[in-house]
Amino acid sequence: MQIATGSLEGGTTARAGAALTRAGGPVFAIILILTSVFSALLFDLRADKIFALPMSAAEASAEDLVAFKRAAAMAAEGRAADAYDAGAFRAGLSPEHEGLLWLNPPHGLLLVAPLATAPYGTAKLALLLLTALSLAAIGVLARAPLWAIAALIVSPAAFASLLVMQTGPLIALGLFAAFLLAPSRPMAAGLILALLTVKPQYGLMAPVFLVALGHWRAIGWASLFSAALVALSIAAYGAAPWAAFL
Repeated sequence: MQIATGSLEGGTTARAGAALTRAGGPVFAIILILTSVFSALLFDLRADKIFALPMSAAEASAEDLVAFKRAAAMAAEGRAADAYDAGAFRAGLSPEHEGLLWLNPPHGLLLVAPLATAPYGTAKLALLLLTALSLAAIGVLARAPLWAIAALIVSPAAFASLLVMQTGPLIALGLFAAFLLAPSRPMAAGLILALLTVKPQYGLMAPVFLVALGHWRAIGWASLFSAALVALSIAAYGAAPWAAFL
């Protein structure tokens, strides 16, 4: 019985140690837990803002999603180039949203196009769910234990993104997935990286990492898919939005 108990305790200790290792080590695990507990309190304090689902963008607080929907609506009206004119863009916004702008390149309009007709509350709920799923997927891909994945979902990074409805968690998942896929599935990695070029500060940074690792096929596919997205945006909206953006 003593031997069996000792074996059980040893196995439990080993599994706990492995879980801590997958979570980044004991120090990182403690930091993750403490910051996530603090962040959970912030979520509770700002729940009325983060989880509010207004029917229209005019009723929403200052959130990036408002800018995405405004740009999508302008593109649907045939005014894609005007989305890059601050005056024209803000003309359709409430005073609370006057600090918002559309700063993404024109092929980003292809990705936000469904927002033109979607109710704002529905779009926000979808983004909330996608954010949670993206953070969970990052944890799964990193083979983190369940408690670490839960902590990641309520982490300060998640709070900061959801407070203003940013797409940071989706971008992070894309980068993580692209780097994992680059050695074995360069085409898939290239497609993901091409989509990330709608946020140039991220989509153009990744190739530097890929060059350092010699993943040339992924870079090639990313370039090809990026060119295709640019061509699609020109076909959909004309060249004027690119001239306005550049």
